[in-house]
Amino acid sequence: MDLNLLIKTVLDNLHQGAYILDTERRITYWNEGAKKISGYTSEEVVGKYCRDNILVHINEKCQNMCEDFCFVKATLKSGEINEGEAFLHHKEGHRVPVSIRVMPLIDSNETIKGAIEFFMERNTKAMSKEVINELIRYSFLDKVTDLPNRRYIEMKLNSIIEEANKNKIPFGIIVFEVVHLKELNQKYGDATVDKLLKMLSKTISINIGSNAVVGRWSSNRFMIILSDIKKSIFLLKINKLKMLVNNSFFNTPQGEINLETICVDLIIEGFTTYDLIIEKLEQAFTKIKTKLN
Repeated sequence: MDLNLLIKTVLDNLHQGAYILDTERRITYWNEGAKKISGYTSEEVVGKYCRDNILVHINEKCQNMCEDFCFVKATLKSGEINEGEAFLHHKEGHRVPVSIRVMPLIDSNETIKGAIEFFMERNTKAMSKEVINELIRYSFLDKVTDLPNRRYIEMKLNSIIEEANKNKIPFGIIVFEVVHLKELNQKYGDATVDKLLKMLSKTISINIGSNAVVGRWSSNRFMIILSDIKKSIFLLKINKLKMLVNNSFFNTPQGEINLETICVDLIIEGFTTYDLIIEKLEQAFTKIKTKLN
């Protein structure tokens, strides 16, 4: 078997993403793992340059990594392995946390001929089919986003409140509200807006961590509940989510669009009730909207 064909056969059977670039950072090969993680097919990316911002990598500081912080660029220059973490832009718009490792491709004359990048999803939280089927069974699933619906979130919130009051366990709540949803519907139509809402829900759910409850609270609100969490960690998660939501976008025939959101949060460290929490959330939203107007 041809060596190149053998290498590509091996790469195509990896669970992680892999792609090969030449010295100009032009993509010459894209495996099945890369397609599964990013949503982009080989036909859509081969022949293009990684600096064309296909995956639009950003780091924790919201810096675009495709030029000044590009692992591939650094490897092609130094011949050394470079690795780190980033958030890639999925074809459907949401942000996916990935670990990246870039290795140089060196010939027998020790000349750098290109690079290969491996990437894999890290610490993503996705509901299993069994969980989704269970939510459907009890009418707890939002059909647009495949997240738990308000009925389920209310049940979980009341349960978390009861446990927190009993055992004095702190917990936090984050709510994202999509603004101008009606205008977006009028401009782009229901199908496109549904895709945008899915984009938002995926960015939140796969980046929040395993100890969170995430659901669709209303037509334009998404609630995240984090139980037994320290205030410092809670604030880090809020800032991370805001950054990722603001850097999620969706390409349409009319151009690139994203969702404008406002976010409120509460950290509960003492006795509380469901009604009190809802009242505080609404007061926080009113305060933000008053400032914006």
